[in-house]
Amino acid sequence: MLKLVIADDEKIIRETIRNFIDWQSIGIEVVGVCSNGVEAYETILDYYSDIVLTDIKMPGFSGLELVKKIKEIDSNIQFIILSGYDSFEYAKEAMQFGIQHYLLKPCNEHQIIDAINAVKEDCYRQRSFQAMQKQQKDNEKKLAQNVMKNLIFECISSESSLLSLTKNYEQILDFRYTEYKLYYIFYLEKRHLGDCLDQLSAYFKSNFPSLPVHMIYVKNTLIIFFMDCSPSYEDLNEYIHGFRFKDQSVSIEFKSYSFLNLGALLDSLMPKLKRYEQISLIEHFHSIQFVNHTALLEKTEHFISRIFQEDPNESAVQDLYDLFSSIQDIAFLKALMTDIFFRLLTTSHQTFISSEQMNSYIENVNHYKNPQELIQYFSGQLEGIMQSGKKKRFLLS
Repeated sequence: MLKLVIADDEKIIRETIRNFIDWQSIGIEVVGVCSNGVEAYETILDYYSDIVLTDIKMPGFSGLELVKKIKEIDSNIQFIILSGYDSFEYAKEAMQFGIQHYLLKPCNEHQIIDAINAVKEDCYRQRSFQAMQKQQKDNEKKLAQNVMKNLIFECISSESSLLSLTKNYEQILDFRYTEYKLYYIFYLEKRHLGDCLDQLSAYFKSNFPSLPVHMIYVKNTLIIFFMDCSPSYEDLNEYIHGFRFKDQSVSIEFKSYSFLNLGALLDSLMPKLKRYEQISLIEHFHSIQFVNHTALLEKTEHFISRIFQEDPNESAVQDLYDLFSSIQDIAFLKALMTDIFFRLLTTSHQTFISSEQMNSYIENVNHYKNPQELIQYFSGQLEGIMQSGKKKRFLLS
C-alpha cells in the first residue's frame, strides 16, 4: 500500500477527506492528517510517505513551501495541491515543481480519487524504474568484483605482462581514466580479519552502497582499493583509526595512496603480491584462501590454448579434466575454473555475454562443495562454449 499524508488547516475539510473516502479499497494508507505545514513536513519524513494531498495556504509552511522543502530531500514523493484560490499563478508555481494535479475547492470525492489514482501510477512507475536501476547497479557491482577477483588471480599466477592480461577485461573495467584509492591496513592478525571485514562491510554499505570494493589479505596486511569517488576520506580514515580488537597485540596502522588509474595501481600492487604463497582474496567481505600454484596454471593455459586453436585438439579436454582431478583444494579449483571461464569468454569466438550470465556461472561454481561434481558442471559449460565456437567458425567459413 502507498502511504498518504493529508494537510489542510480547515479541520472539517481534512477530516472529511480522511473519513468519506474508502482509502483501503484503492490501495492507500492514510498515515497522517495535519493542520499545518510544519506538522505535515515532520509527518512526511517520519512515515516515508509516497503521496501528499495538501492545501496551498496553511500556517507554518504554505503548501508550495512544503513541496519545495520535501522535494529537496526526496524528489520521488508525489503531491496533489488542494486550494480554494482559483489563481493561475499558484498553478504555474506548482507546475514548476513537477506537480500535475491541482484541485480547486470545493471538489468532490470522485475528483480526489481520480487524482490519487493518477498519482499512484506515477509512484509505481517510479518504483519500478528505481528497482530496475538498483538491479542494474547490483549486477554491475557484482560483475566488477568478480572480474577484479579473477584479474588479481591471473596477475598473481601468470608470468604474462599486466598490459596483456588487462586487455581481456577492458570492456568491463576502466584501466585508464578513473582514479583509485588504495589502503594498506597493517598489523591485522588473521584471527581479527573476520571482525575487521564485518566493520568495513558496515561502513561501505552505509556510505558507498554501490561502490565495488576490492580486498586482499596477505601476512597480517589487508589491502583495500576502490574507485576514488569522494573529495575526502577523513571519515573512513577515522573509522579505520578506531579499529580495536580483543587481545590485539599491536596497534592497527594504515596508509592510503591515490592513483591516476587502475592500471597504475595494479602495476604498483601486483609485484608485491607475487612474493606471497598464501593469499586471501576477499569476496563479498568473506575471505577465500588462494595458493599460488603457478605450475598448475601454466599447464591449464597450455591445455586451453590447445582446445581453442583453429584445429581444436580434443585430447586436450581430457588432459584438462585429468589435471583438475589431481587438485584437492576446492577453493583453488573454483578460482581456476572461474579464471578459465573469463578467458574463454574474452578470447574465444563469443561475441556477447551478459553480466547476468557471468554472475550466474560464478555463483553456480561457488555453490559446489564436491570437486568431482564441480568438474562435471564445468565440463558441461566448456562443451557449450566449444560447440558455440564451432558453429561460429562454420558460419564464418
